[in-house]
Amino acid sequence: MVAGQSEVLIVGNGHLAAALSVDLPLLGIKVCIEPDLRMETVGIVDSLVRFDAVVNTAALTDVNYCEANPKAAFFTNSVLPAQMLKRISQYSQLKLI
Repeated sequence: MVAGQSEVLIVGNGHLAAALSVDLPLLGIKVCIEPDLRMETVGIVDSLVRFDAVVNTAALTDVNYCEANPKAAFFTNSVLPAQMLKRISQYSQLKLI
C-alpha cells in the first residue's frame, strides 16, 4: 500500500461490489475483493488489519429463496455480518461499512 493511500476490502460479488471495485480506484483507493461472506471470511478478519475499511455488500437478496430458506437467509444476512462486526470492532482503525 502506498503511504497515505486507503485500502478497502469489498465482500460480495453483486452489482454494488462490481461498481465499487471500478469506482473506488478512480478515487485513489486500493480495493481487494472477497466474493463470498462465509464463516471463513469472518475468521480471516484477524489478518485484515491492513485495511482501512471492510465494505460488506454480500447478502441473499432473492426474496423467494429467502422465504423458502429462512434459516439460510437469517444466517447470511444477519449472523455473519454481526460476527464480522464483532471481529472488526476489535481494531479501532478498521471500519465496517
